[in-house]
Amino acid sequence: DLKDEKKKAKMAAARAVLEKCTMMLLTASKTCLRHPNCESAHKNKKGVFVRMKVALDKVIEIVTDCKSNGETDISSINIFTGIKEFK
Repeated sequence: DLKDEKKKAKMAAARAVLEKCTMMLLTASKTCLRHPNCESAHKNKKGVFVRMKVALDKVIEIVTDCKSNGETDISSINIFTGIKEFK
């Protein structure tokens, strides 16, 4: 529940990257399975993971910084922990 328009826009951009990367990851994984010796397929899959990591880091940055008065919301900590475990 972000009130700052810049943070909303950043969150929307990160979400769009994650949605696109989800589809790309499926394709890249299938390519790696079909062509296990293809170096470019593995580089592509690794690149998708890197983009996802950057987007997740952006989400973490936005969520943990959303309280401007210095208070930490327990739900923000839970989201942060969940994303770190996912990575």
